[in-house]
Amino acid sequence: MIVWRIEIVDGSVRKVLDHIGPVATTDAAISEISQAVMITDSLESPVLSYMIRSEGIGTNSAFSIKVDNGESVTTVVSRTAKIGQWAHQWVDLDPWIGQPITLTLGLQQAAGDPPVVVHIDDVTIGSSNSDLWVGIQAPPAILPGETVALTLHYGNRGFRPASDVQLTLDLPSSIQFVSADPAPDTTGASLVWNLADMDGKTGPQSVVVTGTVAAKTPVVSSLTVTASIETGSGELETANNDAQSTIVAGYLVNLAAIYR
Repeated sequence: MIVWRIEIVDGSVRKVLDHIGPVATTDAAISEISQAVMITDSLESPVLSYMIRSEGIGTNSAFSIKVDNGESVTTVVSRTAKIGQWAHQWVDLDPWIGQPITLTLGLQQAAGDPPVVVHIDDVTIGSSNSDLWVGIQAPPAILPGETVALTLHYGNRGFRPASDVQLTLDLPSSIQFVSADPAPDTTGASLVWNLADMDGKTGPQSVVVTGTVAAKTPVVSSLTVTASIETGSGELETANNDAQSTIVAGYLVNLAAIYR
């Protein structure tokens, strides 16, 4: 038996879909459901976004998504691998911007394969956004006078490319900049890398910075390094655009405790 459950909220494109495949593996079956939508020019980098979880997909059974613009049918998703946990996936609809299309979600149950169960949820069509992020990898402690290596990791988790990307690292006065790979475009109180454009779904990429801790740095003082990344194209989510790491000047020692 095949059951589809659909909800269209306030006439919008967003819908919830739950698909339960055939219970008998001896029978082959194909189930499809279609929705006509308009990919308007007002959408920027449009995507089809959805959550998926599947069970029992075998060698020949497959879940698929097809796009029909009236002239040709393009299979944009064909999945045979099992997805045991909910996963977020997306399809780039930019080739059909400004066109009316028909989206078809289908499930093919092949005879002899295990019963197929595919759950689809949170299906949406809309503009995509860039989502830049940055992180700092640093040692927990360093002695005054020694060399410290810092690694910046960054990327774009969003679907949309980010333009005019700039990465910045602020060092405390107690850490003197020595070198970086790649080298920054600007040095001084802040190290700045002009990264130009960054495609969607890219990273992590890294920058390794080397510095020297001043010899007169007080022991057990805290040295805080701060990194940030920003784009000229704007973002909706900016909480992950900043990162901070604190290094202790001195040794970190674990002392045994005796309780009576």
